[in-house]
Amino acid sequence: MSGASDLKNAGGREIGAIRMGSGDIGALLIHGYLATPEEMRGLAEHLAENGLRVFAPVVAGHGTTLRELAKTSWRDWHASVESALTELQAECPQVFAVGMSLGGLQALHLGAHHPELAGVVALAPPAVVFLDERRFWRRRSDLKLWVLSRMPCLAKLYHGEPSDAVPHFLHADIRDEDARRKHIYYKFNPARGVLELLKYAAHVRTELAQITQPLLLLHSPLDHTVPPKSSEFVFARTSSADKTLDMETAANSWHVLVEDVDAERVYSAISKFIISRIGGE
Repeated sequence: MSGASDLKNAGGREIGAIRMGSGDIGALLIHGYLATPEEMRGLAEHLAENGLRVFAPVVAGHGTTLRELAKTSWRDWHASVESALTELQAECPQVFAVGMSLGGLQALHLGAHHPELAGVVALAPPAVVFLDERRFWRRRSDLKLWVLSRMPCLAKLYHGEPSDAVPHFLHADIRDEDARRKHIYYKFNPARGVLELLKYAAHVRTELAQITQPLLLLHSPLDHTVPPKSSEFVFARTSSADKTLDMETAANSWHVLVEDVDAERVYSAISKFIISRIGGE
């Protein structure tokens, strides 16, 4: 599938699902909003090297064109990930769901509906969006989203904005400059996508108590996109007896933890979490 005209840094490359590794333990890796499975490649390689079978699908509407994204709803996003989970479960008796940002929200949603999952890892999940007062440069944007979340009928008046609608140094919210230049994502953030993300977050908030699997939440205190309070909110409301909220492993990173300066530490924390809980240990 190709969408180079709408994707920044794709360089004409075909964007597709990532599959690697083998074995009976599976890791479903779910990328973030506006992004592609490529942001999960480093983590996929690390987990495959540690004996896991990895599948990183393309979330519906992503990796193609903005027109396709604007056609999809959060239910379409979920359906694509649900299908990928079914496929991976046919190959592995134990599967862990791991997601970045929107992917983290999707991993939580899967956890609420699939008690058979061996564990859930959510990286900076946007369960709560408007809590960070530090983002002074984004107040106008946040105000638009706040109004849209309460009066969706106004969406026709707001067509969206460039996904780089933040200071230059925060494009893609990755601290590592080289990784930021290589990050593949849509150049524009359509209003329809924003609304669906808000709806999805509201839906998942009502399901958090249903999550009982081992849970790992990773967030950076320097995140400019999703406030750390969002992970604190999730941690406080899930029912997992075995759960960890980790704000230290990626303390030097910004939002996209799987591609930023602490990526290797993040990979190690995730693989350690998974391996230590194989077999329900």
